[in-house]
Amino acid sequence: MTEPTDNPTTEATTAAEATDTTPAPAETKSTSRSKSKGKGATAKKAEKVGEKRVKIKLHNSKEIPPGGLHIGINGKAYKLQPNMEAEVPEAVLEVLDNAVKTEPVLDKDNRITGYEDVPRLPYTLVRS
Repeated sequence: MTEPTDNPTTEATTAAEATDTTPAPAETKSTSRSKSKGKGATAKKAEKVGEKRVKIKLHNSKEIPPGGLHIGINGKAYKLQPNMEAEVPEAVLEVLDNAVKTEPVLDKDNRITGYEDVPRLPYTLVRS
């Protein structure tokens, strides 16, 4: 048993670790509980197995820290290095697509005529 702490990050990490290490319903010995939990666990496993993954290559950018780009989605972390291929779930593409920055649009006299959103973290889909 862990002692309560004032650090919410530690408590959240402990809760996440406990969730990840719970045995599968098929391993439980109680039949009444395994039936009710079995359906939910099967659906979760099916989502993970059916999760579509794609290969991408992140372009080099000033926006990416020297150690690589860290993306966290639903408790899972992904580290992407620029100019290296990586196979990631489609949810990572959504994060990259939504990462935009607004830049000014200049005319021939270098006056700002408007603004446009441009990708902050450009990438290329790698076709197999």
